Amino acid sequence: MIYILTFFTTLLICLLLIKSSIVTADQASRGEYKYSIATSGGIALSVPLIFSMLLMIGVNENDLFYLLLLTAISLVGVADDFYDTPQIIRFIFQILISLFFAIYFITTNPIDVFFIVLSIVYVINSLNFFDGIDLLVSTQMIFMLCSLLLIVTYQDIVLQDSMVNMTSIMILSVISLIGFSIYNYSPASLFLGSSGSYYLGFMISTLFAFFIFTENISLYTCMILYSTPLIDTILVFIFRFITKLRYQYKKSSNLISSSIESVKTVFFVAHSMHNYQIMSRKLKSHIKVDIFILTLNIIWCLPLALLSVIYTDFSHFIFILSLAPYTIISIYNKTGMEVYK
Repeated sequence: MIYILTFFTTLLICLLLIKSSIVTADQASRGEYKYSIATSGGIALSVPLIFSMLLMIGVNENDLFYLLLLTAISLVGVADDFYDTPQIIRFIFQILISLFFAIYFITTNPIDVFFIVLSIVYVINSLNFFDGIDLLVSTQMIFMLCSLLLIVTYQDIVLQDSMVNMTSIMILSVISLIGFSIYNYSPASLFLGSSGSYYLGFMISTLFAFFIFTENISLYTCMILYSTPLIDTILVFIFRFITKLRYQYKKSSNLISSSIESVKTVFFVAHSMHNYQIMSRKLKSHIKVDIFILTLNIIWCLPLALLSVIYTDFSHFIFILSLAPYTIISIYNKTGMEVYK
């Protein structure tokens, strides 16, 4: 009953967002659209989960604090959807919320806290960068959450009662994502927006952190599941920096100023040079790219993730192997390699 209610609550909120159009995306955010599209679809994902957990399933103190953090990060995204919040303000809130999570749930060790916060902020923003075509982030999240549930079942992982109810959160999130995907299917009538990508990025990164620091699932297994957004964003950063640096250095012959300009370009100048964006232009289809990447996840990444669980001593080699196909495709498509004249 709770799962049906979650699904239809998601559909209802999606419809309200579409019909009201209280916030719409810039037409340039999806090149093929000539009209404004309702956004901030993350509201349709976070509200049903929080409602179901609080009213139907029941929560302990840890659940309550975790839901509060999910709400906070989602509101940061909502504010960006509505008011186009300055980047520095968004980063500050992302860091603070991640810091609260790390210290409250994981550790007070300063070095561990630093790397946890860095990882969470990276995943939040990399998933936001990955939200450039219809249905891509939704299908990636469904894949990752279902894969985690499969591993938990396969490993017969029993989580402590005092921990967050991760199993319920993952199942409810998959159900909400399926409902949202109906309206995010190309041509989309509703986008995730920052509210969705921030919320989902925080959720998946913190779930990874829970599993890693309770030593139930290894870091390498989690990175295999996240390998597609990981490769895409890292290669874009590297190649955009290199191509911009070469161009600036030819103009100025000053390595320091060229490096500064290159960093500014990588982090603050919008672009459409992600591999999935290049593929969508070549194939003239969002859904074909979604299917291709999801198929790669299922037939390549998931089996390797399961192997990394079984053969833990070789998990780092298996992780490297998991990167190969998408890396080769990205380099072939000249991901991040902008042309300057």
